[in-house]
Amino acid sequence: MADKKTEVVITVNSQQPVAAVRAMETELKKLQNTYQQLVAAGKAGSEKAKTMAHEIKELSIAVKEGKANMERIVSVTNNLSQSSLAQLQRALRQVKKEMGRVSTDSPKLDDLRTKYKAITDQIKILQGEMLNINKHIGNLSSVTDAWLTKAIQQQKNLVEQTRQGSSAYKQQMATLSQLSAEQSKRATATIMSGTASADALSAAKNQLIARRNALGTDGIMPTSGTAEQEILRINELLKVAQARIDEINGKEKTVVQTTQEIAQQAEKIILDPKKFSPKEIETALQQVNNQLKNMKQNDPMRAQLKQSATQLKAILDGVDREFIDINKVMKNLRSTPLDQLQQAAKQLENELKGMERNTADYINKSQQFKQIRAEIDRTTGSVKQHSSAWQTTLRNISAYFGVFQLFSMVQQKLTAVFRLNLKFSDQLADIRKVSGLAMSDINQLSTHLAKLDTRTTIEELNQIAYAGAKLGIGKYGTAGLEQFVRAANQVNVALKEDLGADALTALSKITEVMGLIPRMGVEKSMLAVGSAMFQLSATSTATSGNIVEFTKRLTGMARTAGITTDQLLALGSASDSMYLMPEVASTAFNKLISSLQTKHNLIEKELQITPGTINQLVTAGKTMDAIVLILEKMKEKGNMNALQGVF
Repeated sequence: MADKKTEVVITVNSQQPVAAVRAMETELKKLQNTYQQLVAAGKAGSEKAKTMAHEIKELSIAVKEGKANMERIVSVTNNLSQSSLAQLQRALRQVKKEMGRVSTDSPKLDDLRTKYKAITDQIKILQGEMLNINKHIGNLSSVTDAWLTKAIQQQKNLVEQTRQGSSAYKQQMATLSQLSAEQSKRATATIMSGTASADALSAAKNQLIARRNALGTDGIMPTSGTAEQEILRINELLKVAQARIDEINGKEKTVVQTTQEIAQQAEKIILDPKKFSPKEIETALQQVNNQLKNMKQNDPMRAQLKQSATQLKAILDGVDREFIDINKVMKNLRSTPLDQLQQAAKQLENELKGMERNTADYINKSQQFKQIRAEIDRTTGSVKQHSSAWQTTLRNISAYFGVFQLFSMVQQKLTAVFRLNLKFSDQLADIRKVSGLAMSDINQLSTHLAKLDTRTTIEELNQIAYAGAKLGIGKYGTAGLEQFVRAANQVNVALKEDLGADALTALSKITEVMGLIPRMGVEKSMLAVGSAMFQLSATSTATSGNIVEFTKRLTGMARTAGITTDQLLALGSASDSMYLMPEVASTAFNKLISSLQTKHNLIEKELQITPGTINQLVTAGKTMDAIVLILEKMKEKGNMNALQGVF
């Protein structure tokens, strides 16, 4: 009986299940008739009758199952597109079952495989794994480019899996030709539009190349004419596309080069601003700002240029005091401080050296130079007269006491006192010239400095006051200068060995740019910064010099980003403790701080931080908290290069 059941094959062919069930019913009737004959002959208890009764029972069950399968498979195969997913899955299980019963050399196996694939594809369509191409083949102009590309790839896979020469293969190729023709039509329109981007043109070019390679050989038919004619047409379109791509890339390349040149010039100034004049710094800042206006918001160079603009502005603010407006000086010759007159004369002298002598500009600047020199001579005339009087007195005394060697020691002592007096007077005059304060204020400052309880000489204190006046502390009056001297005197003792002669310059610029003086006053702000540097250098492997070098490069960006002075100094100390060069570390933190505002979403994605967290912290003035959060997340991931893709 098992052999008889194996011979009855049920497939997804709508006619085969019917024939199979009928064959089983015919066989069942034959067995039933034979069994009735045995019973009538009184042989119901025979071994043959018992075996036949068992076969009748099994075949009856098979007929019943066959009828159920027949109804299910016929219903599914007659209309695959209208069948539910459950119906398709039941039909697929039945086909798999029947494929297992058929021998590998049976001609029915190919038909079963075809039906199996048809049901499988329909299941994939319902599950979203495949596109329903038949649904849209009549209206391809309404589908998207992405859908069309995916449909072509899907159809190519179907063609490869279908036996060549069969009716199904021809049908699949016809569908592929329709899809390819629609894609070719769109690619042609893209190339001929004249407004497509380089990426769109490249995509259209690749699509036409794929169609050209498939024409004729893979059975893809031309839309019109012969395959050779369409290949020639595609080749002409490819030339047009390539020419347009080259044109676009050429323009973009020029823009990128210009942006890079501006960025490189800005970087040179930022790294060593002392090598550049205020005019050059101002020109570089203007170029950066102009370039930013012409750049797109998503340009990769935009964040770098914005950072450069901030740093150049901070540098320019710091050197503005050293740049003299000649026209302003000429309008106010009598009231301009002596130090500014001297700087203006030096500035004009440098300009005249590089000018042609027969030009009107040279003659004009020469006149300005002469007038300024005359005013300098007039201003310093009284000092010279004062000095001449002292020198005459010295000569008279020397002549008188020269006769008497007994008084030689007295002569030396008096001479030293007179010279010290002259030097002291010169120092006060210099402070007055640089600070722009009245002489009475300078005398008052000198009196207060003389009362300071310190081992520093009055001469050295005056030198400190002069340095403070040059740094612009004079704008805070005599009280500001006095506070500067008191603070600088203490800072020099602790940090001058590490920072050198530039200690006061570095400290005053940090306190000025970070906005500490208006809040804390000159003395407290300088002592606070100096104490922080001393504490950091004393309790770690960092040195004050490297901390200052790091800090002054980040001061402008730090204040803009809301990073406090103590936080900035701590960053410098940590960087130096890890043996990072101040130039390298400050550049890296510049990029990071800038990226907190422009690329915070990418950083959050890479480090799995809740979206919006970094932006909220930065907006709330907690930039340092955002930096610490990022570093902690990188540590958790165990990968210090986790943000390499972002930068």
